[in-house]
Amino acid sequence: MKGIKKMGRPPAKDPISYSIKIGLNKELYEKVLEYNEKTGNSIAETVREALKILLKK
Repeated sequence: MKGIKKMGRPPAKDPISYSIKIGLNKELYEKVLEYNEKTGNSIAETVREALKILLKK
């Protein structure tokens, strides 16, 4: 399980991203990380965008 960070205390600078990380299952979290590498967005920004799209329907 190389490359998977252990979840501990949330970093003070980005508690939203940490909260999202513990709320996603492993597969979804990996997809979010892949998407973030392509776009350069943070985890929180990606989830906000996804929620905006989802809630428009």
